[in-house]
Amino acid sequence: NLHLHVIPKWSKLTDITEANTDFRYSFSAYEIELAKARTKYEQVLNNVARGLFYKHLYKNLTINDQYLPSYFIKTTVLWMCEECHIDRYVDTTDDEDTISLKLGQIWINYTCHLLRTRYCPHYFIFNMNLLENYPTELLDKSCSILQNAQLENWNSGISTTRNGLF
Repeated sequence: NLHLHVIPKWSKLTDITEANTDFRYSFSAYEIELAKARTKYEQVLNNVARGLFYKHLYKNLTINDQYLPSYFIKTTVLWMCEECHIDRYVDTTDDEDTISLKLGQIWINYTCHLLRTRYCPHYFIFNMNLLENYPTELLDKSCSILQNAQLENWNSGISTTRNGLF
């Protein structure tokens, strides 16, 4: 029996005088169930995406007091697990390092496509674009940072540059 929660939280998109009436939806219960159903490679994708996000983007890049929220990364992983058939990108003979690096590059490409098009549909709410209220400069710089990021194997700590991979 899964539930949707309403959390009081000011979105900063409204005037401060409305902060006490602002709220957000929490889909945590649904997200946990979806995470439990992930394949091994989808779990690796999630780890790599989170690692890249927290190392390179999370609050490191702020424009007009805005930064990409972690929910954007969670959403990219949810969509990729649904749409991209992650397992097909991994060869059964690949070692953990190669798997992490491949999935990292695939995530960067997917995420940069969303950032460039300025459109990332919410996973649970129809007709909602997670990126519509973010400055173009923030989205462009986020993509640039990801494209130039050092890809790492988040399992073993081995790293290589993006250009040396593909």
